Amino acid sequence: MIAVLYVDDELQLLEMARVYLERSGEFSLHTASSVKSAIAMLEGHRYDAIISDYQLPGPTGIDLLRHIRKTDEHIPFLLFTGRGREEVVIEALNCGADFYIEKGTDVVTQFLQLEHEIREAVRRRRAEEARVEMEAMLHITNAAVRSAQNPILITDLEGNLIFVNPAYLETFAYTEEREVLGKPVTDFFASPEMADVVVGELLRTKAWAGEVVARKNGGDTFDARVVANEISDESGRVLGYVASCTDLTEQKLAFTRLEEYARLLKQASTAATELAEYPLDANIYQCIAESLQSLVPPGSVVFVSSVCRTPDRTVILLEAFQGISSRETIESIIGRPLAGLAMPVNEEHLSSLAKGSFHTINGGVRDITFGLLLPGPCRALEAVLPGGCFLGAGFTWKGQVKGSTAVLLPVGASFPYLDILDLFIRQAAAVLQRREAESELYAGNPEIIHGSRPASLHTGIHDR
Repeated sequence: MIAVLYVDDELQLLEMARVYLERSGEFSLHTASSVKSAIAMLEGHRYDAIISDYQLPGPTGIDLLRHIRKTDEHIPFLLFTGRGREEVVIEALNCGADFYIEKGTDVVTQFLQLEHEIREAVRRRRAEEARVEMEAMLHITNAAVRSAQNPILITDLEGNLIFVNPAYLETFAYTEEREVLGKPVTDFFASPEMADVVVGELLRTKAWAGEVVARKNGGDTFDARVVANEISDESGRVLGYVASCTDLTEQKLAFTRLEEYARLLKQASTAATELAEYPLDANIYQCIAESLQSLVPPGSVVFVSSVCRTPDRTVILLEAFQGISSRETIESIIGRPLAGLAMPVNEEHLSSLAKGSFHTINGGVRDITFGLLLPGPCRALEAVLPGGCFLGAGFTWKGQVKGSTAVLLPVGASFPYLDILDLFIRQAAAVLQRREAESELYAGNPEIIHGSRPASLHTGIHDR
């Protein structure tokens, strides 16, 4: 309903206006006989229009108009008065009155005109309010769409792009809207057949959602999740189509990494179980080396050593290795066979391995030989062992290093799952400790045969 406030000191006219305007059920009329009482009513109610006489007890109708315009510039105000002086009309219009009606003897005609003017003024105001509200909503929507992280596009009825947001330009490797606007949306599909399927389904059902292979500027492609819908007005007339898409590259990469992590974790767990069940008379170090090489990137080189302690010295003994294609060249550089290569060290040298977790060995070959190899042979070995960084760890049990391992990754390779390797070497350290205890336990029993070390160790680098 249209809520109207009518201010007039002619009480009979107020009552006639109420009866006439409210007869259709479209208007709700409140009345006041003075500006003071009208202002009090305005404070407690919201009106769609105001009618006022000019000549009132005390302040005039124009005084009321000035008061209202201080807080509301748009509410329709109609001056309905018997004072037809030109200066009154001009003053009223200058102060913001929407319409002026002079009272006369034909009451019905006057109320009919008044009803029409009120209805038109309110219609105009409501339309303006709706326009302002729509503009504000469009501004908010536009800001939201433009700030969205997912690409959003709008096409016309022919499927040509008429809007894209910044995320669309970034995802599809464009810099400016003019590079894409006007182009068929099908140009951004890697497969014309898939584009036909999506467009056909969208035309048939008015909506489509699924995965496509999208094509970037320059020809690169990526997997994308697309949700598209028809845009129509209130009458159902189709205006165009809107779609948003999500680049699935990172999502699928993360899923692949998760699958790889799960696979390696299962593999490490299986390898650790096999270590625990390995016979005492078999080479446990070879088993460790083979298991490690199956966990690290292809092309890696793995070295596994034991720590042999005697009253006179502590020796790192190379027990097993995997992935070396230039063994003979390496052996000619160091002057000894790789198998059984012994390097005397002290406990201080082993301190870096005591933490029992994999870490990057920054010094390369020189560091994995505990600084015992001279710079010349170090450079020669690095030339025949082309690779990236070294990773190293110790087989540590209760703070004592039982052995060590070093992994040389291929050039450019990285291994983000060091926690899996840590899990494996901790299990390997426990197995080595248990085997050592069992070897000592069964040492006097001739029926128990276990992997024994040579009576005299091969001499290491310093022994030369």
